[in-house]
Amino acid sequence: MHATRSAGPAGLETHGSSVDRSLDDVLTEAVTVAAAALRVDACALFELSTSGDSLMLRAATGFLPQTLATTQIGVGRASHAGYALLAGEPVIVEDIGQETRFTEASLLVDQRFVSGLNVIVNGQGGPFGVLAAHSRRATTFTHVDVSILQGIANVLASVLHRNRVDIERNALAAAAKADAERESRTKSDFLAMLSHELRTPINSIAGYLQLMEMEIHGPLSDDQRDVVGRMKRNQQYLLMLVNNVLAFMKTGSGQLPFDITAVSVEATLKAVDELIRPQIEAKRVRFERCGPVGDVRVQADADKLQQVLLNLLSNAMKFTPTGGAVSVDFTSDASHVAIHVLDTGTGIPRDRLDSIFEPFVQVEPALTRTTEGTGLGLAISRQFVAAMSGTLSVHSVLGEGSVFTILLPRAG
Repeated sequence: MHATRSAGPAGLETHGSSVDRSLDDVLTEAVTVAAAALRVDACALFELSTSGDSLMLRAATGFLPQTLATTQIGVGRASHAGYALLAGEPVIVEDIGQETRFTEASLLVDQRFVSGLNVIVNGQGGPFGVLAAHSRRATTFTHVDVSILQGIANVLASVLHRNRVDIERNALAAAAKADAERESRTKSDFLAMLSHELRTPINSIAGYLQLMEMEIHGPLSDDQRDVVGRMKRNQQYLLMLVNNVLAFMKTGSGQLPFDITAVSVEATLKAVDELIRPQIEAKRVRFERCGPVGDVRVQADADKLQQVLLNLLSNAMKFTPTGGAVSVDFTSDASHVAIHVLDTGTGIPRDRLDSIFEPFVQVEPALTRTTEGTGLGLAISRQFVAAMSGTLSVHSVLGEGSVFTILLPRAG
C-alpha cells in the first residue's frame, strides 16, 4: 500500500529554536510531524548512547505504552535502527516477519509493526541516533518518503546539536562561576584573616602613641609632638583601611548586623558635618549643607548611614581641588528620601561609572593616582545602602564634578 505523503519539516526548525519550549516537547512534535507526513502509525527517535553500544528511545508517537518507558535496543545487526547505523544509509523494511538483515525484532513485533523506514540523524561529530517510521500494515516506502524523513532527521540534528552546545556552554559557565566564587572566597578569607591579624599591632601602636602624648616616658619637644601627631594620624588611617576591609567582607557574607530604625536626615548630616569639618578646612574647599525644613526621617541604620555619607564626602574632598565646592542636600517625596553629595572635582569618565562601585577599584590609575585609599569606600557604601533597602547611584561629567545620590525608604 502506498499513499501520497505530505512534506513536514518546513516549520519544525523554527519550533526547535524557541527558547520557551523544552527539548522533549520539540522532539515529540518532530516525531508527530514525521508520522503525519508519511501517514504511518508510529514514529520514534532513538538516541545513541555516549558509549555507542546502544540506542535509547527518546521520543515517540503511536507506540503501544507498555514498552515505551524503558526501551533500549542494540546497535549493529541487533535491531532495525542499529542496522541503519551499521549500513550508514536509510533502511527500508517491507515485511518485518521476513527480515534477515538484523536478528532482533522483538520491539517491532511487540508493537505489531509490519513495515518500517529508518534514517540516520547525523550530527557534526557523528550520528546522534536514528529516526524510525513504522506502519502496522504493509507499506511501500518510496524515495520521496526517504527524503521527507531524512529532511526531518536533519532538522532534528540541528536542534540536538544546539542543545548539546548549550549544555556544554552552560557547563563551562557553571565551572567558571564556581572557580570564580572559590577564588573570591579564598581572597575574602585571606583578607579577613590578614585584617584581624593587623588590628592587634595597630591598636598597640595607638596605645604607645597615647602614652607618648601623655609624656609618661618624659616630656616631648614641639618637633617630637609634631612627629607623634603624624604617626597617630597615619595609625588611624591604617586602622580605617583595615576596618573597611573587614566591613566589606562581613557585609558581603551577610555577617554584619543592621539596626534599621527611623533616622533623622538633618541630625545625621549635622553629625557628619562636624566629623568632616577638619578635612574641609585642611583642603580649603567651600562646603554647604542644605535641605527642606522639617524633621524628615528614613528607614536606615544610623551608624551605617553616617559611614556612607562620610565615605562619599571624603571622596568628594579628595577629588575636589582647593577652592572648589562640595555640598550635601536632600529631597523627599511620600515614599523615599534622596540625599545628594555634590562636588566640583575632577569628575569620572563615563566608561568608569559602573566599575567605581567594584571593590579595590580606583578612578585614577594605580601608578599615577595622587589620592590615598584602597578602593573599598564606594563598594562598602553601596553594600550598606543596599542592605538598608536603598540604592546608591552616580552622575558625573568629566572635568566638571560628580553627584552621588543615596535613595532610601522614607520613615513614617
